[in-house]
Amino acid sequence: MDSTQLATLLEVTRTARDAAAKRVAHLEHQVQQARDHLQTLLGYSSDYAARLQARAGDELDPAAQANQRAFLGKLRIALEAQQREVGAREQASVAARADLAVCQRKVKSLETLAQRRAQEQAQHEARREQRHTDEVAQRSVLQFGSRS
Repeated sequence: MDSTQLATLLEVTRTARDAAAKRVAHLEHQVQQARDHLQTLLGYSSDYAARLQARAGDELDPAAQANQRAFLGKLRIALEAQQREVGAREQASVAARADLAVCQRKVKSLETLAQRRAQEQAQHEARREQRHTDEVAQRSVLQFGSRS
């Protein structure tokens, strides 16, 4: 793989890493939103339970009692659904963070490879320059020696 191909591969890998980082940030935001919504539902549930407790001595007609039970059932279902949503979003976030870590390792590996290639190229160039300098010096000595 030549340096141009390596640079292209490195750029593609960096782009993938950046996209993975954006995905992690987006999913983390969704996790926080889901948690906030769950907290809102929990707060509402607590408030409703407290109001019911305060009116515990009040006589309610059967229809009102049925409405309360139905509402509490729907609220419980909403809380369970939101808890599942939080869990699903957390799992997606964990998976995205793992993908990001893989992308970061790939970028680091390719950067290390590019660095080594650059060092090898610099050493090769230095040896070539040294050979050229040695040849010029040798010619100079041969020419100087033939004049004497």
